[in-house]
Amino acid sequence: MTKHLGRLLHGTARAWRLKLDERLKPMGLSQAKWRTLLHLVDCSGDALTQAEIAERLGIERAVVGDIVASAGERRLDCPQEFAA
Repeated sequence: MTKHLGRLLHGTARAWRLKLDERLKPMGLSQAKWRTLLHLVDCSGDALTQAEIAERLGIERAVVGDIVASAGERRLDCPQEFAA
């Protein structure tokens, strides 16, 4: 039973990632970029450092910096369907 549940969870997570990649690609976003931007929207009232954001997301601090800089250069707006 546990092995079966593990396979189902793995398959569901994989399907989610594939669908998410499909929906993000036209906007030039990756999952890492989307997660970071979503986190920034969720915490827009908080003053967080780059290191704190990276720690919360489980990614490297430099990646957060690159994502934020890229979004700023592109003046990226967060579509409502992804902000919800």
